[in-house]
Amino acid sequence: MTHRPFSETAAHLHAVYGALMKEQRLWGDDYLDGLQLIAKTCGEALGARCSIWCYSDSRVELRCQSLYADGQVLARPKGPVFKQAEHTEYLNGLQDLRVLAADQALADARLASFADYLRSNASVALMDAAIRTEGQVAGFIRWERQEPGHQ
Repeated sequence: MTHRPFSETAAHLHAVYGALMKEQRLWGDDYLDGLQLIAKTCGEALGARCSIWCYSDSRVELRCQSLYADGQVLARPKGPVFKQAEHTEYLNGLQDLRVLAADQALADARLASFADYLRSNASVALMDAAIRTEGQVAGFIRWERQEPGHQ
C-alpha cells in the first residue's frame, strides 16, 4: 500500500476533524471513550498507528491515553512515559510549530530524544499535532507509520 507522506495530509485531516466534531460520543461524559473515538478515526483516516498523549497534572510527564494499532483501540495502554525533562526541546518546539511531520523519523534531528521509542515501535514516519487547552499544549496526537510487517 502506498501512503501519502505525512507532510501532505493536512487537507484530508481537516475533513476528518470536521466529521469528528459532529460525533455525539465525542461530547459525552466518558472522556476515555471520546479519546478512543479520536484515535480510531484518525488512525484509520491515515492508515497509521495513532496515539493520544496527555500531560500529567504536574506537567512533568506525558502518558498515552488512547492507542489505535492493528485495528484495535486501547485505553491507557501500558507503555513508555515521556518525561518533560527528557524531551524539553521537542515539546517546546511543538508549542510553536503546532504540527510536526517527519517522513523519515529516525533521520529527523527534532525527534532525536524519541529515537529509542521510534526504534522499539519500528516507526519510520511520524506526525504529531499539538492538543491545546486555553492556549497551552496539553498533549499531542501522534501518527506513526511502521516498517512493513511490524506488529
